Parts: sequence; C-alpha cells; structure tokens
Amino acid sequence: MLQQDCRLFWLFFCISFVVHALGAPIISSEQLHQKYNVDYLFKYKYLNKMPTINDIEQIITGLKKFQEDVGLPVTGEMTKRTRDLMDRPRCGMTDTNDKSRRTKRFVPHHSKWRKRTLIWRLDDPYELLTDYDRFVVRTTLHRAFNEWSEASQKALKFKENENSTGLAHINIFFAHGDHNDSLPFDGMVHEIGHLLGLEHSTDYNAVMFPINRPYDPMFRLGDDDIRGIRYLYAPWAWTAYTWEKCGIEKI
Repeated sequence: MLQQDCRLFWLFFCISFVVHALGAPIISSEQLHQKYNVDYLFKYKYLNKMPTINDIEQIITGLKKFQEDVGLPVTGEMTKRTRDLMDRPRCGMTDTNDKSRRTKRFVPHHSKWRKRTLIWRLDDPYELLTDYDRFVVRTTLHRAFNEWSEASQKALKFKENENSTGLAHINIFFAHGDHNDSLPFDGMVHEIGHLLGLEHSTDYNAVMFPINRPYDPMFRLGDDDIRGIRYLYAPWAWTAYTWEKCGIEKI
C-alpha cells in the first residue's frame, strides 16, 4: 500500500512539474490571432508571412515593430494603447522596416523630386465626382499643397493644370478600392507628404503619423513634418540646433 501511495505521489509530482514548466495554457490558432491582431500585423508587413501557432516569437517581434513605428513603449505585449491604435483607421501605405533610417522621427524616402515647381491635375476617369465634389476637392488640394509649400519656405511651389491635357507632374484621381485612406484635409496633406518623399513618422503629432488622428479644425503641420520637408528640399532653413537635435549629419 505504501509503495502504491508513493507511486501515485510521484505521478502527481511529475504532472505538476510538467504543467508548471509549460506555463500558460495552450491556446488555439484563432485565439492567438485575436490576441495579437495577427491579420493586422501581416497586412501592414510587420510579419513577412502568415504565422502558425508555433511562431509566437515572430508574432511578438512583429508587434514590437508596430509599437516602435507608432512611438509606443516596445513591450511586445498587446496593451490597451496598442490595441486602440490598431483599431483606428490608418494610411494604407506600409511602414518602413529599415532601422538605419529611424534615427530621427521623420523618415525621408529613397527618392525626391528634382524639380521645385510641380504641376498637378485632378482627373476623374471614373466620373465619381459631381461638380460640387470637384470644387470641394480642388479647394482642399490647393490648401494641402500650400501647407507643404509654406513648410518648405517656398522651396517647393505647386500649380494646378485645370485642363484635361498638357503637362502634369502629379495626377490625382479617386477610385473605388480598399486603400484605407481618409478624404478630409489632413488625409490629403498626408498623401501629398508621401508624394513629396516622406514616409511615416513615429511622432503622434505629425501629419505623417500612420494612424488617423481625431478631426481637428485647427489642423496644421507638426514640427516633425516641417523638419522632414526641409531636410529634403530646404536644408538651408535648418539651424545648427536642429541638425544637432535630429542627430544626423548636415547635407
């Protein structure tokens, strides 16, 4: 009897040890996807491939990349703030994974415009805009382009070609599709920032922040946006303090 009791105790001890060693209970693939919002991480290129239940380390690494790109504490945990930002509308353009270019909050693209006066045109190939819509969109575009021109201290200038033919460096049109981009003023300013060579910023107050912010009728470009556009097109407008603050070599 004593020998049997010892065996039962030993079996109980082994089971308890294994359960303790495994740690958290096993969860299903669906639960894992929901917990870490895996579909979001894959869609916006924080994951190179759709992970399996055995790829938890890759998932956590992808979550950390997202947290870094939106300026959150990099914990690898799905915090409330992380979930809240994921649940908000965002730009459809994926974020850069080139960490060598993350030395400053704004991120310049690999290329920029050589011309300093750019001509744009609003096209409507799918006939989606009424006359009133076209008026509103054109007015908003003029304001959006002017924001960037002012920020560059007029190093960049923009002109509209109102005709359907002739020169246009930038053709703008609206089409049906899932691009996840908002149409309000700040959304247009954000998209133009991409056209001019800026990628996403980690500064929440920047228009180039990838996540849409609440509507602000007093919207203006953030300091980080201004530093970014001047870095590309008007480096002479930077002070010695700005160069030092951003931690990059003067160009």
